[in-house]
Amino acid sequence: MSNNYDIKRNLQQPSSADIAKYQNFDALLEKYKAAAPEGGTVIPMQPREGRGAIVRRMTYLAAAAAVLAGIFFTYNWLQKPTTPALTETEYFAQKPFIHSPLKELQPESVAYKVDATKGGIYKMKTGSKLVVPTEAFMTNRGELIEGEVDLYYREMKDYVDFFVAGIPMVYDSAGVKFNLESSGMVEIYAQKNGERVQLAPGKAIEVELVAEIYMREGAALPNYNVYQLDTTSRNWTYQDIDNIQIVENAEDTYFNNNNPINVLRKEYANTLAAITLAADTRLREIEASVPRPIEPLKPQREAGNTPSIELDFTDNSVIVEDDPNTPENENERLKKGYGDAIWQIAPGTAYDEQRLSKITWETFRLRPLNSQRYELTLQKGNLTEKITVMPVLTGKDYDRAVRNYEKEHADWQAALAAWEAQLKSQKDEVNQKLVADKTAAQQAFEQKLTASGENVQDALMTKKRVLNRFKASSLGVWNCSQLMSAANSVLQSDLEDQTGEKYRQQEVYLVNKYQNTVYRFYAAEDALIRFQEGSDNLLWIVNDQRQIAVLKPADFKKATQADQRKIVLQRLETPIREEKDVRAILSFQ
Repeated sequence: MSNNYDIKRNLQQPSSADIAKYQNFDALLEKYKAAAPEGGTVIPMQPREGRGAIVRRMTYLAAAAAVLAGIFFTYNWLQKPTTPALTETEYFAQKPFIHSPLKELQPESVAYKVDATKGGIYKMKTGSKLVVPTEAFMTNRGELIEGEVDLYYREMKDYVDFFVAGIPMVYDSAGVKFNLESSGMVEIYAQKNGERVQLAPGKAIEVELVAEIYMREGAALPNYNVYQLDTTSRNWTYQDIDNIQIVENAEDTYFNNNNPINVLRKEYANTLAAITLAADTRLREIEASVPRPIEPLKPQREAGNTPSIELDFTDNSVIVEDDPNTPENENERLKKGYGDAIWQIAPGTAYDEQRLSKITWETFRLRPLNSQRYELTLQKGNLTEKITVMPVLTGKDYDRAVRNYEKEHADWQAALAAWEAQLKSQKDEVNQKLVADKTAAQQAFEQKLTASGENVQDALMTKKRVLNRFKASSLGVWNCSQLMSAANSVLQSDLEDQTGEKYRQQEVYLVNKYQNTVYRFYAAEDALIRFQEGSDNLLWIVNDQRQIAVLKPADFKKATQADQRKIVLQRLETPIREEKDVRAILSFQ
């Protein structure tokens, strides 16, 4: 016998209107009365005597009870509250602050043996550098550490690094959330005999981090700040301004072929360089037309343990070169500010103490390096030694020089303000012309790109190699970043892969090609995804089997243009064994 069962799974949840429809018992009674024979009445059933009547009556009662029980069960089932889905904020609040679905793929930190008493300079293969000061480490009990310390260092420079490390990129400023666009991130920590140690109070590790950022050709370098990750407050904390500078184009090779688009880019870059050079030259001419007030030298106190040299300016044995940037005679300037000075060897200068002290030098030549330091060249016959020195004062000479300096510095500030006001109108005119010329050059470049059929945004963006400089005053994760405001577009869709597997209660990751950050969202029904329109976006999810389902930029763009209610990601069966596998999957190619 064939059993044609019609079993339905995942039944549709009844609405409030459906429930109310079956709760109107008065209407049900009226319907029952209307069903009576025409002209007749409804006569209540009278019980009959005997066992059969009792059985029938019990049967009726049982049936009625079953109906009422069914109604009661159905009513309670329909009214039973469902467990509400977590909000995005609740979801991330219950997760560890730093978490990654692929944490085992994180590269190991580079380890260095550091003499805790002496410190040292440590250079990376990437070009980055750490400068560890003397007596820099202490135990968690506040005891200064001697001997060797194991210093661990790791760089995170792009969205794949941030994703694999599980580093959150959201910055909460008084309830307003931003994403941090990074120009490079480092993690630094230290151990002594396997136990974590800290930096001593007042000590900081100087960091020079080489990284890469995207910039519009001809645009000014953005302002970046330095933030430290605080895992206790689950937020980034602002620390300082990032001293960032461009080292070189990271894509100079694109100028070295005859591709039409590269020819246009080279032409545009040369035009911008010529415009900037002309403006800089004109500004220098304007500033040279009126002598700039000279900043007075700030007195420096003698440091007790630093070697010093006595220089006599009265017998012409000391030759002082003039500073080409100031009209004042340097020799007279030194006599005025440092006539009674001792010349100490500047900190960080390498020199041979025995060679300096044993040779009787005949001539001395001073060349200014900046407002405080000088290059001293000592000569005797064919022997030459060069060191960096700085003039310092002691005792009452220093106190008197400080009082004079404070008055002279106030006078200099007033004179400088008057000088800048005198030249302001001329310099404003040059800067306005600079902006107008750059705008015209960009418009001409974009017109040529449009005519060639190339993507204007891609052609305008270039990758620059930059050097970030900052001081890490404590150990942990440090991030050189600028704040990114909320994305300008929203996509709301269900997410599934090509097999029909739906993604619920999982993290969604999104990156923009030209913004070095990772956006994280929570995948629920009708997932809400914020993105930057007009640029390439890459979206992915990692399932429980550590497989990545990805939506490439071209498919992402189609989904946003069609306003699809369902987005299909491509789940890749490629095994993920190491970081390079992740990079291959999450490329924009």
